[in-house]
Formats: sequence, structure tokens, C-alpha cells
Amino acid sequence: MASSKNFKLLIFIEMPLIYIAAAAADYHITKSFPIKFTWLVLLIYSVRRDMIVHVISSAIFLLMITYETRLALNSAMVPSTVILGVSTLIALINNSRVHGIQQLTYDIRDREKEINDLKEKIIYLNSIIEDLKSRIFYEGEGLSTLFLRLKNIRTDNPKLFYKDFVETISTFFSIPGISVYRYRRGFFRLLAATKPTTLGFTFREGDSVVVDETLKKGYAKLIDLLDEKLSDVEPWMAIKIGEEPKGVLIVDEIDPVKLKKPYEKYLSSLCAWFDVMLERVEEFEILKNLRHSDGTYPIEVYEKLKNEHMNMAERGLPFSEICVCHDNLLELLRFFREDDIATKINIGGKECLKVLLPMCDEEGKEKIMKRLKGKFGDDLEICDVD
Repeated sequence: MASSKNFKLLIFIEMPLIYIAAAAADYHITKSFPIKFTWLVLLIYSVRRDMIVHVISSAIFLLMITYETRLALNSAMVPSTVILGVSTLIALINNSRVHGIQQLTYDIRDREKEINDLKEKIIYLNSIIEDLKSRIFYEGEGLSTLFLRLKNIRTDNPKLFYKDFVETISTFFSIPGISVYRYRRGFFRLLAATKPTTLGFTFREGDSVVVDETLKKGYAKLIDLLDEKLSDVEPWMAIKIGEEPKGVLIVDEIDPVKLKKPYEKYLSSLCAWFDVMLERVEEFEILKNLRHSDGTYPIEVYEKLKNEHMNMAERGLPFSEICVCHDNLLELLRFFREDDIATKINIGGKECLKVLLPMCDEEGKEKIMKRLKGKFGDDLEICDVD
């Protein structure tokens, strides 16, 4: 169908043309041939253009013919009437086809809309299926496997513990950028990160809206805080560590699609585990700082560190313990590694060394004893550790 603007324009163009064509008949321009070709062209055009335009054109045409002939039949009246009848029939047929085409166009448009709606539903259902798969994995054996990996991380070296923690989580969840910060009196200090962080090595409370919201609610996502006045260093997500709190786990880099999944639930579980381990690791570090100037530990500190290593041994991290005596204890101490833990004990009035060897099994212990005997010879006395 013609638009309203084109319809009016067509009428204003046709009317003067119709008038000129009718006037031409009075001057016998087409007297040699009774059918007026001007009208024929106009009627055919109106047939193709629009049914309403054709009806108006035909009505004007009929009036002009009637006016010309003064209600009397002449040689032009019959063919003109035939043209009018045929053009009207063609107009009706064309109008029916035009409406059929328009209906097909509307049907196609509706089908395309239905197809697009179905595609959106398929995408939505696929996302739900993927989410369910993730939940089945993470809430089933997935998280159990992850916790087993975390339990095998060494806790006698805090820096390595923090580093292994974030790298294990990053690899397991395929999240490239994860970092852990320690929180004390309004300040955050970086413990470990898989990549350079947006918040830097230190920042204070109030520097990040996401982190501030995390301290209040336990976790926060950047996409949930877009209406807030955000800073230039906002992370994608943050999870609180501990109720006090003791720190935050920061997600600096992640596929935005993954933000739709409940990663905060899984990461919160890991942060609860990290909260418990953080206390033990820091206590372990404090005990290690109580070392004497000669490199040995007080016997009570040694026993606490030994208990910690016994707990670690239950998680598959072995350790060994030896007791040796030598006239030159300082020379004997230089033989052991920096992370070996030694204390002085008195056996039969003789000062000896009791040494705890982290990450050392029985085979490793035998090798160390062999090296000790090779270095100190018969001067070395081996004692019972108990």
C-alpha cells in the first residue's frame, strides 16, 4: 500500500494530467484513434500503485468522459469504458496479490521474531545447563579435589603458602587474575597475586567501592555496583576472609560471562578454609621468629613447630627428625639448611642438636645421615630422638 504522503502526492500529480488529457480530446489530438493513450498509461500506473488511487483515477476518468460526450455515445466512449472495466479488473486482481504479499511479509516477520525468541531461549537454557554442570562439578567431587590440593600446600613458608593458594585457585577455576590481601586497621597489604593487581601492593579502606561493600556483606561484584561512584581501580569481585575481617580475596581478571555463575559461593568456602590456615601460618611464622642468634630454637618452640609438622604429615607432607652430638655445635649447625629447625638438648651432660627436617622422608633422612658421617666422621654421635 502507498504511504499517506505518496498517496497525496500521486493524486496531485494525476489530477492535472487527467485534466490535460481530457482537454486534448476536445482539440481532436487523438481523433484519428478513439482510445486515449494518456488515460491508458495513467490507469495502468494507478493499477500497479494502489487500489484506492485507481478507484479515484477511474472515477475522475468516468466523469471526464461523461463530460466530453455530453451523455451521448461516440466513438471514444465504448473503448474508454472497456479500458476502465479492464483496468478495474486488473486493479482488483493486483490488490488481492498485494494484500497476499503483505500478509506473507507479516507472516515472515512474525516467524523471524519467533525464531529470534527461540534462539534467545536456547542461549538462556544452554547457560542454565552449563551452570548446572558447574554446580554438579564444584559442589560434588570438584571442590573435594580442590581441597585435597590445598591441603598439600606447605605451611612452613608463609610466602610460598600464599602464592600456592592463589595459583591453585586460579588454575582450578580458570580465573587468570586472583590476589589475596591482609587487612589490619583499615589498611590492606598484598600477600600474593597471580598477576599485577589493579589495587597495587597496599591500599586503604575507602579506595574501592567493591572492597568496601565486601567488608559489609561478605562479597561483592562490580556488575552489581555500576550505579555507585566507582574508582579507577575497581576489581571484578572481592570475597571477605574471616568475620573480623582478616583480609580479602580479589578477582582482578576474569571472563565477564563467568560472573553469572555463583563463583562467590565456592570462593567463600575457600576463604573460610584460608582464614583458618592463615592463623596457623602466621602463628608458625611468629614461632620461627623466636629463633636464637646461633640459629637454634627454644625447646618449647621446637615442640610446637614439631606438632605443626605432624599435622602437615597427616596431609601427606612428610618430615623427619634426627638427634646428633658433636664437640663443635656451630660447625654442625652450618651443615643444615636455613629452613631446618634445630634445638639444643642435654644428653648425659653433653649438649646435642635435635633437628627437624621439613619435607624429608625416610629415604631423604638416610642420605642426610650418610653425608653427616662423611663430613664429621667418628666424631659424630647419633642419638635417639626420643
